[in-house]
Amino acid sequence: MGIYDVSGGAWEFTMGVLNKLSGDTNGRNSGYAGTLTDGSSIEGREWPDSKYYDVYTSDNVETSCNGKPCKGHALNETMKWYKNAFDMVNVNFPWSCRSGEQNYGQISGVFFYSAPKGNAATNGSFRQVLIPQNTITTMH
Repeated sequence: MGIYDVSGGAWEFTMGVLNKLSGDTNGRNSGYAGTLTDGSSIEGREWPDSKYYDVYTSDNVETSCNGKPCKGHALNETMKWYKNAFDMVNVNFPWSCRSGEQNYGQISGVFFYSAPKGNAATNGSFRQVLIPQNTITTMH
């Protein structure tokens, strides 16, 4: 728990991915075993338990959760708020991130959502958040 500055300081990588596709051989596979966009497969580390990440089934924000909008993911609900940029995951950019870089100006901020390749970057970070188990509620 805490207060975080996610208003355009660095890319905040999140564990959201399009269809668990691993991308291509140009660094987009992020090291996970899986299917490439051409149908072949690659070796890599196993995916973590599915409770730790979101899988999007479409690159359309209106159908990205099994044909429906993803409620509670802050996608549809906050898309382009305060002029923050919004780019949904797609085959070429299958991973999700938030916040944006400080040099992006007004388009970066707490509602910024974008889709990087999944390769290493010097301008990115990630944050682990621990929630006491007795405070977890199910979202429907």
